Amino acid sequence: MTQRTVLTILAGVILATSAVCPAAPDAAAVSAAVKELAKADWGSMPASLSVIEEAVVAAHSDQATKTLLQKELTALLASDAKHGAKSYALRKLSMIGTCQAVGAIAPLLADETLSHMARYALQRIGCPMSRKAMRMAVGKVSGRQKAGLINSLGVLRDAESTAVLVGLLKDSDAQVVSSAATALGRIGTPEAAAALGELHKRAPKALATAVANAYLDVAENLLNAGKTAQAAAIYTQLENDKSRAVRAAAARGAMLAADPAEILARLLKALAGQEAAMRGIAVDIISNAPGTEATKVFATGLGKLGPGGQITLLRALAARKDPAARPEVVKLLGGANQDVRVVAVETLGVVGCAADVKPLAAIAGAKDDKAAGAARASLTRLSGKDIDAAVAGAIDGSAPAVQAALIGALAARQAKQAVPCAMKGTSASDATVRIAAYDALAQMAGAECTAAVARKLVAIKDARERDAASKALCGICTRGREHATDAVMAAMGSADAPAKKALLRALLHAGGDKALACVKGVAAGRDADLAKEAVRTLTQWRDYTAAPVLMDLSKASSDKTIKILALRGAITMSGRLKDQNRAIGLLKDAEKLIARTDETKLLLGTLGNMRHVKALAMVVPYIEKDDVTGEASAAAVKLAKSIDQRKKEVKDAMTKVVSFCKDKRLVGQAKGILKRPRRR
Repeated sequence: MTQRTVLTILAGVILATSAVCPAAPDAAAVSAAVKELAKADWGSMPASLSVIEEAVVAAHSDQATKTLLQKELTALLASDAKHGAKSYALRKLSMIGTCQAVGAIAPLLADETLSHMARYALQRIGCPMSRKAMRMAVGKVSGRQKAGLINSLGVLRDAESTAVLVGLLKDSDAQVVSSAATALGRIGTPEAAAALGELHKRAPKALATAVANAYLDVAENLLNAGKTAQAAAIYTQLENDKSRAVRAAAARGAMLAADPAEILARLLKALAGQEAAMRGIAVDIISNAPGTEATKVFATGLGKLGPGGQITLLRALAARKDPAARPEVVKLLGGANQDVRVVAVETLGVVGCAADVKPLAAIAGAKDDKAAGAARASLTRLSGKDIDAAVAGAIDGSAPAVQAALIGALAARQAKQAVPCAMKGTSASDATVRIAAYDALAQMAGAECTAAVARKLVAIKDARERDAASKALCGICTRGREHATDAVMAAMGSADAPAKKALLRALLHAGGDKALACVKGVAAGRDADLAKEAVRTLTQWRDYTAAPVLMDLSKASSDKTIKILALRGAITMSGRLKDQNRAIGLLKDAEKLIARTDETKLLLGTLGNMRHVKALAMVVPYIEKDDVTGEASAAAVKLAKSIDQRKKEVKDAMTKVVSFCKDKRLVGQAKGILKRPRRR
């Protein structure tokens, strides 16, 4: 490490340290700033507040600054300073204050304007003295001030306030009673629990919800403390509450607090019931309860429920993703209820193992069974290092439909066994298996499979199977590109017309110069039907190298259909070229071959999508021709909007549009362009 590097690191450390621990402000400056503050009020705070703010930051790491600042601010509180200044001081004491500040803050709890901020400061300090000060102040204030103090004692869980708060449950102010109940719920002492239990029995309607929620807080505190019997007693009482929300929360707590032997019975009762909230609570508990033993207990409930409850429980077990549920789930695969069977199959995809491959495959191969689709998805979802081998191993000897499902599962799983098994499947005696094999190859096979698949495609006579083989070959060529071209071209010689069309599509996906030359040769061949298919293939070529080829075919062919197809393809493809000069050159060549209005309109539309003055020059002569005036005008206006309006060509073109076009909208746009001020 060089000396320069060491110095750089040290400099960084020094800067970082100075940023975290700012220098303590001058004591005299702090005292002076607080004296300035004492003269201020709301809306007239002095600029020297920045000194106090810096002192607050420094106080977190500098005890001397903290002591000084607390002394100055508490002195201000005892002075005749305005409310604005005292409120500011209280806010800062809430950040740096200690027990020594309580004596100065406590008297302000009775001040209607400052009570809230004083209480906030004492709550933040949180020491026994601050809690005692708030307890003492409760009997000296009323209304919102009293309710606020009660809330703070609840936040601090001040057990010593229990007796005071219990007494306030009989207060005539409903807000005070509600706050006292809430605070007692947070404190959760036995005395608080007893008082809330009695109040819950007689609480007026306006306070019923607040009291019930406070009682729920007590039960939750007891449950968290391991006092399940006491918690269960409270939850049992609250299960009869008038509020649905309280009943639901109590039911959840009762389930959690129940004896292990009872918890399953409670959960099953909720799952079997008609109340959605209760089912949701049960599902939440089942889904999130920790441990494999819990999974086993929950799973045993499947045999004790009706179809609706079974479906709900199965989904909760699936959410746990615990294989311990598997034995009970497997029992439902052959059940009479189809909906249950489907969900069991779905769940097995999450909790199952290699032993479940064959049962799932059998279901996946079934006809007209809703579970078949779920089984195929589960074969894909099964996890474990031995699953792929189990799926591949189950293919031989299975029924054709099952073989097809297994091959499909291997492909969906992207398993290394997928391609070898699929290649073997293309020679199966059953067409269902062969088609599934080709579908798998379409997803995964590489260029090394090109020759074999191309040979098979040439030999296939059934249209559906040939289509599957064609898709497989196209997928291979998409991935293999030029590496697949030679094998496809080699298969051309022995192919019949339908197979050659399929091979042409494969060459389209392969792309490249060799494939282009081959397709061009077919397009120039004697078989008119095949030549048209080749031209259509060229019009879909993935790059623009086919545009000149199409132009040549349009010039050379004596077949009218081929001439038109090739010309239209060349025009469309030329319009997509990024090099617009080159594109316009090709379009000028195409223009010479046009013999029909339809191709003229296509040319104009293509030119209109460009952003070049040469394109506008090609469009202008057509504005005067009646059969394409509208198309030419539209193209000209579109071009004019994208070209520098200083050019004379734009003005001349828009003048022609105004003179010859019958479309008022286009004429209006042309006039607007003519009226625009020229750009400098």
